[in-house]
Amino acid sequence: MLPAHKSQSALEYMMTYGWAILIIVIVAAVLYSFGIFSPSSSISAAVTGFAGLGSVSVQCFPGGGLVLSLGNALGTPIEITRINTSSSSGKIVSQNFSTFISPGSSVYFTLTQACSNFSGLSFSNKVIIKYVIPSTQLPGPYISTGRVSGIVSSLGSVAYLKRIPPNNFYGDYHGSFIYVGNQSRFDFYNFTLIIWFNDASSNISGQGCDDFGLISKTTPGGDYESYLMDLGTACTSPGNFSLRSFVVNSSTDSEEWTTNSGVHYYAKPSTLYHIWHMMAFSYNINSGNESVYLDGNVVNTYKISGRLFNSIAPLIFGARAEVLPFNKSILGSRNFNGSLANVQIYNTTLTSHQIGLLFSEGLSGSPLFNTGLAGWWPLDGNTRDYSGNNDNGIPYNVTWVLP
Repeated sequence: MLPAHKSQSALEYMMTYGWAILIIVIVAAVLYSFGIFSPSSSISAAVTGFAGLGSVSVQCFPGGGLVLSLGNALGTPIEITRINTSSSSGKIVSQNFSTFISPGSSVYFTLTQACSNFSGLSFSNKVIIKYVIPSTQLPGPYISTGRVSGIVSSLGSVAYLKRIPPNNFYGDYHGSFIYVGNQSRFDFYNFTLIIWFNDASSNISGQGCDDFGLISKTTPGGDYESYLMDLGTACTSPGNFSLRSFVVNSSTDSEEWTTNSGVHYYAKPSTLYHIWHMMAFSYNINSGNESVYLDGNVVNTYKISGRLFNSIAPLIFGARAEVLPFNKSILGSRNFNGSLANVQIYNTTLTSHQIGLLFSEGLSGSPLFNTGLAGWWPLDGNTRDYSGNNDNGIPYNVTWVLP
């Protein structure tokens, strides 16, 4: 009778706890289907292999690039000459490079069109890196192979800049900004500037006729300027914003503003406050046209005669200009108040269609990699340049917040 008693106890146990066990199994199956238990779904991408190199990290941006950060732990300079990647779906992307990595440092490489168009999907790519060691008796070439996996990125955080009103110590609006520098690659004869912004102001009354920089290559006082795009308080239309931009004409040494018969494009605050927008500014030396865009649509075009003046002014995001150390702090003059994301700079004049495509990709969209990309700063928790040129920004008093 003892075996029957054991069978009865087992049956009673299953009747008592069976539903709970079934629910646990169902929940586990659902979580597994979403990839929760997959290593590639972790926030930090997984990297294996790559013998002979230093540290390797990866990000995958929707519709665009597989961005690899490759380090050099060999103690002598190496030159990356080619990178191949093949995804789990069979897509193969190969790209030639001629990029040196100094000992102990790292460089970003972008493999265009190597990622899914949709954020949140998992990726798993085999990567083959070809490199040489030119200063040795056995320069190579050498091959390093590894695998990278993770989730196609979406913006987790954006740069938040705070504006401080004029006070007894500083007589202009000032505060946070991002400093990139005056590298020669940002001196253009043709260019397109792209930036996403979300103004956090509550109102603009009492701010007078002023401007708040988004992207600038200027200095305080305007002694050295190349170009600027900003969000201003409309001088001739009180209570409204104006989307403003200019290039400096080297022939006349003057600011050539993108206006329509001297009038900037005006927008009511209700359409700009606390809403993400994309602003673009382009210039073409052959046509002389400079154009400003809002959310993929051209809103003003102006024709100038002359050439763009290339200055020694640094490239800055979120302010009109950098202010030298003041009261033990470096400040941005006439700085933007709110959030910035996905800054892209090209050394070509993008078409209206291309600018519309960038807007349609949204806040976390990838740039046009094969169209003269000179710099790309997603501003997703850091100020790194992911274009492959490694012109990383320096944040001053910038905080990181959710989009």
